[in-house]
Amino acid sequence: MDNGTCLNGTAGWWYDTNPNTPRPANRTPLLPVVFHEIGHGLGFTSLYDNADGTQLTDDTPIWGYYLYDEETHKYWKDMTDAERNVSKINDPHLVWAGTRTNKQSPKFLGPPAKLIVNSPAGIAGNYDAQTAEFGANVATHPATGDVVYVDDGVVGAVDADHPTAGTVNDGCETPFANAAAVAGKIALVDRGYCNFTLKAKNAQLAGAIGVIVANNAASGLPGMGGSDASITIPSLGVAQATGTSIKANLASPGVNATLGTEIGAPLAGTQSGCIRLNAPDPVVLGSSVSHFTADAFPNLLMEPALNTTIFDKVDLTLPLFQDIGWHTGVENILFLDGFDPNPCPFVQP
Repeated sequence: MDNGTCLNGTAGWWYDTNPNTPRPANRTPLLPVVFHEIGHGLGFTSLYDNADGTQLTDDTPIWGYYLYDEETHKYWKDMTDAERNVSKINDPHLVWAGTRTNKQSPKFLGPPAKLIVNSPAGIAGNYDAQTAEFGANVATHPATGDVVYVDDGVVGAVDADHPTAGTVNDGCETPFANAAAVAGKIALVDRGYCNFTLKAKNAQLAGAIGVIVANNAASGLPGMGGSDASITIPSLGVAQATGTSIKANLASPGVNATLGTEIGAPLAGTQSGCIRLNAPDPVVLGSSVSHFTADAFPNLLMEPALNTTIFDKVDLTLPLFQDIGWHTGVENILFLDGFDPNPCPFVQP
C-alpha cells in the first residue's frame, strides 16, 4: 500500500481526515486528491483525445453537449476534429455551458483576490496576489491600512534546517523590533527562512491588521500554504516586483493598501458568465479540458494542479454531474426552478 515513509508523513502527505486537526504547513491533504480522482471516474472527463480532437467513443460524448467555444460559437459536438483541436487551447474562451453548474457558480466563486494599492498615485492599482490557506478570507474580511515593512531585529542563522540566512525583514522572530509601528497597520514581510503561518502569527501578535508576503524569487507568487487556527487576520502573497515597488515608496510618501478582491470584476474563473475549462496553450495531455480552470477563486476540487487548498466542499463538481445526467439528493437541487437568472448565455438545458 505504501513505502513506509509516506504513511508517517515524511513524503509530504497528510492522512488525517479530522477537520479539527491542524494540517502541518509542509503537508498536502490526501483526502481531496482521492475525491478529485473519484470525480474523474464518475464522469469529470471529456472523452475527447487531447492529441488530435477526435472523440474516444462511438457515440457523441456527453461533454460534447456542454463544451462551448465562445469565439467560434460552437459546441464541441458540432465541431470537426480540427476545430476541437484548436478549441482545446483557446483559453479563456472554452467554457462549460451547463445550466446547473453556471447557476450555482456564484455560490462558490468570487471576484479574484487582489492587493489594491490605494496610494501613492504613482503605484496605485490592483496587483495579482496569492490567497493564504490560513487566517481571514480577504473576500469576506478585507483589510485596509498603511503598510509598514517589518523589522524583527534578528538575522536568522544558517543551520541544518536553514541553508540560507534570514533577514530582519522576514518576520520570523518575535517580538518585532518595530512592533509599535506595525500595530494597527498592514505588515509587509519578505518570504523565506520560516513558514508563512509563523510570519502571519508574529505580525498578528504585533497588532497588524493584515500581512503582505513579498516573494523572494523573481517570478511567481508565494504559495501561502499552512494551517494555524489561531491566525485571524488576512494575508496575501505578492510578486517580488510588487514588493519592491511598495518598499521604494514606504519612506515617502508612504503606502496605503487593501487586502481584498477586485470590485466589479467577473467571478474568478469565468468568461461571459460561464465557468471556464482548463485550456492552456500548449495543450497538457491528461489535464487540458477535463478540469476547471486554475483561475477560479476560491480554488475548486476539479482544478488541474495539486495544491493544498483544493478542497473545502465538492463545490461545482456536483452540479456538473447533474448537468451530465447524474441524479442527486433533493437537498442539493438548488437554483433549478427556472426563476433564478443564469449568468451563462450559452447554457444547454
